[in-house]
Amino acid sequence: MALSKDSIRAKAHDLYVYSDFNQQEICDICEISDKTLREWIKKHGWEEERKQNSITTPKIIAALNQRLYELSTEDDGKAMIANADKISKIAAAIEKLKGRELYLSNYIEVFKDITNWLFTQGDSQKMHLIDGDEVVVDGVQAAKMLNAWMKDFINVKIHGSNG
Repeated sequence: MALSKDSIRAKAHDLYVYSDFNQQEICDICEISDKTLREWIKKHGWEEERKQNSITTPKIIAALNQRLYELSTEDDGKAMIANADKISKIAAAIEKLKGRELYLSNYIEVFKDITNWLFTQGDSQKMHLIDGDEVVVDGVQAAKMLNAWMKDFINVKIHGSNG
């Protein structure tokens, strides 16, 4: 049974926003043209979603380290004194980020890794549950369910409740 256009677009969206697949791989998986994917990305604002999902603590720390380096290596000694407050604040922010045990980005990265793996599993296959039962699972459908749960989980982590 062929998937509807909406189902294909939803699958392409999830692959584009939540996985590390490139555009050509997404086109191949979804059996769509590159032009169609580019149109959907632009029309539905997927690029912004992808950027928001790609912000991780290590990337933030790397950017802060780069800015710290730039501020601390300026040639003018007066500039170094003028930047002392900025340097101090950036260094403190880096230490805070490094000191946290788990960040929201850790959860997102784990969900993305599992989602990527599920998308590669393809059609139905047997899965053994913890209680010993066996179920037949479709990798793509499981990935979609996980993405829905991920959004709820992240929302709870941000807002502190299921409501």
